Amino acid sequence: MLYQRLQRKRILRLVVFTAAVALLCVLAQLSLSQGSLAAGAVLFEASAPQPETLCTLPASPSQALPSPQDFLHHALARNLSLPGGQQEEPAPQQEEPAPQKPFRIALTFDDGPGPYTGRLLDGLAQYNAKATFFVLGYRIPGNETLLARMAAEGHEIGNHSYSHSLFQTMGQSAISAEIRQTADLVETACGVRPWLVRPPYGDLSSPVKEALSEPLVLWSVDPEDWKLRNADAVVRAVMSCVSDGDIVLLHDIHPTSVDAALILLERLSQQGYDFVTVSELFAQAGTPVEQNGHYRQAGPRSEAGLPQQP
Repeated sequence: MLYQRLQRKRILRLVVFTAAVALLCVLAQLSLSQGSLAAGAVLFEASAPQPETLCTLPASPSQALPSPQDFLHHALARNLSLPGGQQEEPAPQQEEPAPQKPFRIALTFDDGPGPYTGRLLDGLAQYNAKATFFVLGYRIPGNETLLARMAAEGHEIGNHSYSHSLFQTMGQSAISAEIRQTADLVETACGVRPWLVRPPYGDLSSPVKEALSEPLVLWSVDPEDWKLRNADAVVRAVMSCVSDGDIVLLHDIHPTSVDAALILLERLSQQGYDFVTVSELFAQAGTPVEQNGHYRQAGPRSEAGLPQQP
């Protein structure tokens, strides 16, 4: 009986000891887990990812850190976004002015405006060419839009009389009335009053000179396009004799003349010609048109007519 009691006590002690050991193991495991978590948190905090930079520039002990301007330059060069998701747009490049060509002429068109003038204006715009239109007064009603376009696109509008009459058979008051009436119509149509006058048939007789004080403009190259009515023949006639400072006579009321003008724009441009108005032609030669002056051809560009360097 005593032996049995001792055995029970031993078993109870063994159970208590075993439970105590098991509890200590559990507590030790918990302590180790908390320590690992704390260490992991410290490690995570120490190795947290840094914000990504836009670009990496080489640096040396003797080299200063890049300035904000350098930083932005390299970011744009790599086509990267700026902070905040904004995209910096490069500054627009300014177009350099077209180089000045060595020669220049004035294309002039008489007797319009007409049904082919619009096509001619399209061609002039394509080559950035300027021309001078000597218009007839009786053709202006109904074509005011064409005159407004001429003025808006930088062309010069001259006066070719109202009815294309032969001035030397008319009195001074009648001549003046023809010019004044056309000038009024042009000014009403486009807001510009023409100053240059081309007398019909190139008439520079004494009655014309005495009646008019405006600059009288004739020409130095006449391919007789009104008579040839053949574009290729007109082009050959002009190309055979044209030179720097010339005034070329054409008529925009004939389709073949407009065809010839478009061909001349291409060929003469390739040969180094600029196309300017009559007033620009003489201003660049250093002899601007003046009151009571008579003009057929301008000389080459003078130093006074050259553009000033910035």
